[in-house]
Amino acid sequence: KKRSSMKKQDVSVQVEQIKLRLSLIVRYNCLSVETGPELLSHPSATTGHTALSGTALYNLSSFFNHHHKPNASRWAIGDLMFFVANQNIPKGQQVCISYIEHEVLCESAERRSGLLNMDFIDMDDATDSMDETNEISCSDDHDAEDGPMDPVIDSEVQTELMQMPLLERLESIDELLKQSKGESIPTDKDDDHDDTMEQVDDEAMQWFQCDTMNLELLKALTLDGMGQHEEALHHWNECIAFARRALPPADEMTVVLLVQAALCAQCSPGGIRQESLAKEYAKLALDMHCILFGGCDVKDHNAGLSLFKRRYREELKLPLRQNSPSIDALW
Repeated sequence: KKRSSMKKQDVSVQVEQIKLRLSLIVRYNCLSVETGPELLSHPSATTGHTALSGTALYNLSSFFNHHHKPNASRWAIGDLMFFVANQNIPKGQQVCISYIEHEVLCESAERRSGLLNMDFIDMDDATDSMDETNEISCSDDHDAEDGPMDPVIDSEVQTELMQMPLLERLESIDELLKQSKGESIPTDKDDDHDDTMEQVDDEAMQWFQCDTMNLELLKALTLDGMGQHEEALHHWNECIAFARRALPPADEMTVVLLVQAALCAQCSPGGIRQESLAKEYAKLALDMHCILFGGCDVKDHNAGLSLFKRRYREELKLPLRQNSPSIDALW
């Protein structure tokens, strides 16, 4: 009987250990996948590869630790995950990836830790009893005045904005830009205001830096579509400035922004100056693509150019600008 009791205790201990290990396996083997993320940089309810995006649980871990300054990036095709160096990695240096989006790595350690928590619990569904038993880990030290713990301008808000009429969209983006920079405090809500926009207005003032970048991107897309290319270029430049400051040295999002900025500059009035800027951005985009994905020699822009054009053919064909010059002048 004593031996039987000990066996039951051993099994109980093993079960608890397995439960702990399983949660850790899920935590560290679970990675988000976005097929063709360059297409997802243009919010739309009908385009993009959202059907092939989601969260994947791999039976083999990546073996790469997380770092807020990763030297390798994740790249997915469906459920196939690749790890791509985004800079030179000296011999002996540890290869690290980011378990969260690169655009939020510039945030405070508190915010990064909150996004890394990955406890798969919907806080909106949390009950008071769960809070009392500490089954949900809430940051009691977090001050609401410090701002939200998640990006405010998420995919739903971006889609909603892009579905608005042009003038209403620009007005909403401008107001949200002021709030994201702490330049405006939301006033009383209009009864007819959309629920999602009201939720955005309710957020505290210190937003994520990528919120501002995403709003700049949406404004650039809108102005480009209206034919106001010179003004749009200003906002593409703001996006590129964020990418250079906050993202890894070579990042796919930066390539996307450089491609669109080059196309915008090509359409902008300004003669030789804008033409020169368009060619500069085009060269930077191709060089960075070569660093990330190979296929061409960074010193030879003709080698492997077809790979770059094939990879970004959807980007290059986006109906943003009427009467665009031929892209052959850039690539």
